[in-house]
Amino acid sequence: ALAGRFGRTWAHAAAPLWHARIRATLHLGAASVALGLLAYVFARALPNEFSVGWESQLIKTPEGAHQLLGLLFLPVSSLPGLPGVAPFTLEEITRMHHWAGSNAAMADRWLLMLSALLVLGVALPRLLLWGWQSHRARRLARRFPLDLADPYFARLVADGSGQRWRLVVWPYALALDAARTAALAGQATEVLGGGETALTVQPGLAYGDAPQAAARRPAATEGELMACAALLSLSATPEAETHGAFLQRLAQSLGPQLLVLLDAGAFTARLGRGERLREREALWREFLRPLGLQRVHVVDLGA
Repeated sequence: ALAGRFGRTWAHAAAPLWHARIRATLHLGAASVALGLLAYVFARALPNEFSVGWESQLIKTPEGAHQLLGLLFLPVSSLPGLPGVAPFTLEEITRMHHWAGSNAAMADRWLLMLSALLVLGVALPRLLLWGWQSHRARRLARRFPLDLADPYFARLVADGSGQRWRLVVWPYALALDAARTAALAGQATEVLGGGETALTVQPGLAYGDAPQAAARRPAATEGELMACAALLSLSATPEAETHGAFLQRLAQSLGPQLLVLLDAGAFTARLGRGERLREREALWREFLRPLGLQRVHVVDLGA
């Protein structure tokens, strides 16, 4: 479980760097294909003399071939000041039908236009993109993208600076009496990974209440690091229109670092611990994944 969690966390943190490296490799590969094709054409041109013409089963008239070639070479023929890349005229296309009017000058012009198309339309843009993505990958490698707002790093800061945690909890469809509040306060330190922890319980919502009524993040006091959590009952079956709406509202207000606490007290009191508990926990985690909520903790606040 620890190795799996580390792998997921590392993959999430390293994803921007991996994406930059993969994009750089793909751009360089595309440029290499274009330049390799161009090198092959010129290598074949050394011992051979090219002729140029056209035949087609689908394009029956020179007008059709003229329109197709005009569209194909438009990126280079429209560039100002580039000699030798003027588009073929309809008369030239007509003469080249069935290779009847081919000559060395037309072949040279075709080779120049093809070279310009590969270099300006493929190789040069891809090399520029490769340079940008390579620069981005080197920058990300030097400054690895870590979310320093994550509670792990915040906990390191708290341990070294003497600050303490405050866990702010929004219950949903769950009544917190004095005993359950005390149990949650006792487990808050474990949820946040250690350090002195205070607990603040916000007014909860009853089942089916409008999620717009959820409170916003309170202001943090000096010397405190704040973590926000939604508290729900593990015994409830997750529903998109109720639990999902509540969690989405909180996540929009409080950010993606929202904790989700699942109280297993009532569930274990009725069904005990075992396979049923693991199945219900897996059901909730699967429900929370599309919402982007991955920080899930199961707590036991008693029956």
